[in-house]
Amino acid sequence: MAALAKTSPCLGFNDKAEEAVEFYCSVFKNSKIIQKHYFPTDGSSPVPVPEGSVVGISFELDGQEFLALNGYSDVFNFTFGMSLMVHCKDQAEIDNLTEKLMANGGQQLDCGWVQDKFGMNWQIIPTVVNTLMKDPDEQRTQKVLKEIWTMQKLDVKRIEQAYQNAGGELKKAG
Repeated sequence: MAALAKTSPCLGFNDKAEEAVEFYCSVFKNSKIIQKHYFPTDGSSPVPVPEGSVVGISFELDGQEFLALNGYSDVFNFTFGMSLMVHCKDQAEIDNLTEKLMANGGQQLDCGWVQDKFGMNWQIIPTVVNTLMKDPDEQRTQKVLKEIWTMQKLDVKRIEQAYQNAGGELKKAG
């Protein structure tokens, strides 16, 4: 069986790729624009756009590579069928990222999801959830899920309490 090649998301925007990338790089630490790519200026573009317009931007968010494309068409919309998960170390990081992603028109959704002003869906998840969901006791994992389903922005203390109430024991870090 062949190994999966390294993958990276390509995000399609109607005409807001440049604005979105600048926004995302301001939200996430250790992020940068790698390179901007432009439509040709010789009239050979297959798409009717202003010559020299940005076609795509290669960028990184905390070391993860992305490509943002300008599609210049309203078919470039995000759906709930695809989201980006952000694993947060603590409640402060969850609160900070949620607030930043909701700025200027984003919205808080259920179960830790945030939709930003560009329509991109983000799951803002505490890393403890990944640990708790690996518990072999299905009753404990179900309690964690049921607690998450009652929330919009995720609350680490409530998630941990639900796990403990189901008989789970939290391991101390370090």
